[in-house]
Amino acid sequence: MSLPLAIRRLPEVVSQTDARTLCGTFAGVVSSVQMHRTSIDRLIPVGSGLVPVAEPEDERHTVLFLFGQQRQVRNVWGKWEFQYGFGREYEEVLLVIPGLRTPPGVDHPALSPVTLYARIFLNSLCSSILGRLMYGFSKHIGRFENEEASFTAYNRHSERIFSATFSPTTGNVSESEVARIRELFSCPVVFAGKPKKDAQSPLSIRKFDYDIRADSIEPVETAVTVEHQFTKKSPLLSFSNVGLDRDSNGAFRCEFPWVMTTYRPAA
Repeated sequence: MSLPLAIRRLPEVVSQTDARTLCGTFAGVVSSVQMHRTSIDRLIPVGSGLVPVAEPEDERHTVLFLFGQQRQVRNVWGKWEFQYGFGREYEEVLLVIPGLRTPPGVDHPALSPVTLYARIFLNSLCSSILGRLMYGFSKHIGRFENEEASFTAYNRHSERIFSATFSPTTGNVSESEVARIRELFSCPVVFAGKPKKDAQSPLSIRKFDYDIRADSIEPVETAVTVEHQFTKKSPLLSFSNVGLDRDSNGAFRCEFPWVMTTYRPAA
C-alpha cells in the first residue's frame, strides 16, 4: 500500500526569499464582470475599500471568477517537497476582487492596491484543512461538475452556487494583453477570513508568481450564473463575456504554473 504523502529533495530551492512555499498549476477559465461598487463593498473586509478611480462617476468595478482545476499542488520547505496524494489535484472556483486598499490587520498597512480572494470553493477536504491551518485561507467545501465546455459548482448543502459554459474563439491574444494579465496577477493577495485576535500576528499578505505565457492563454466566450448562495452577501449575477481577443475584459482559458510565498516589500 502506497503512502498518501510523497517527499523528495529538490536540486535547488524554489524561492530565495521564503523557505516555505506552496506550488501548483491552475488550469481553467477566467471570466470577468462589472459590478456596482456598493455591491462589492459588502464583500470586502471592514475598513478596506476599492482604490479610488480617476472618474468619480464611474460606479462599476471589475471582479473576476476563476474556475477549473488546481494540479500538482505541493508544499516546499527549503529543498524538501511534500506532495499529498489526496490533495494535490482538485476543482476550485474563486471570486477575485482586484484593486483594493490594504485592509486593517495586515503586515504592510501602506500597501495598495492588493487583490482579495474573497470566496473559494474546492472539493478537497485535505487542501481545505491544510490551507486554513498553514496559510489562513478561508476555503469552503463544494461539489463540482467539470466538463469539456461547462463547469458547475454546488455548496455542501447541494445547492447550485455557480454555473458556466464556455467555447473557444478563433482570435489571437495580443502581447499587450498578456502583459496586462501578468501585471494583474502579480499584485499581492489578501485572503478573506476571520481577522486575527492577536495584534502581534496580523493577517498575512501572499505573493503569487504566475508563469504566464502567450501560448498558455486561449480566448473563450463564456456565459456565467452566480447564485445568491455563493456568498451570503453576493447579488444574483448572470453575465456573458466575449473572448480576450475582442475585449480587454474578455474571458480566456489558461494553464498557469504558480508559486506562492509570503509577501515582502522591496527594500
